[in-house]
Amino acid sequence: MEGVPWCASAEMGHIANVRVLHDDGDAATFAFQPTRDSIRSEQARQFANQLRGEFTLTKSNPDIARIHIFAPASFSPALLVNITRMDIVITCANAPNNRRYAAETVTEIAGVALGQAFSERSMQRTHDLAPAT
Repeated sequence: MEGVPWCASAEMGHIANVRVLHDDGDAATFAFQPTRDSIRSEQARQFANQLRGEFTLTKSNPDIARIHIFAPASFSPALLVNITRMDIVITCANAPNNRRYAAETVTEIAGVALGQAFSERSMQRTHDLAPAT
């Protein structure tokens, strides 16, 4: 399972301003502020302060079940570029070792660059994990 993107990664240890949004007994959802050190993407690190995040933590076997990173307002990460929507949802699943990994990542981004509107949506899925033999 080398190279698997784990949901509870070392980067999550660098988030800031964590607070409880809701707690239903089985899981709790927290809001947080991403920091430059909590974001894997070198490009996205430049505008970490423009983003917000939420994660859901399971209680029975404490681990992250879902991560949501988003821009609550439009922002300009570069000259002549305006991002009007950024939304990343990572859905986690149990690996054979019972650690939760990023089973699905959906990224949506929209905005205007050099006067041209753009909208992109991508989905990455990881499945059929097996322990090394």
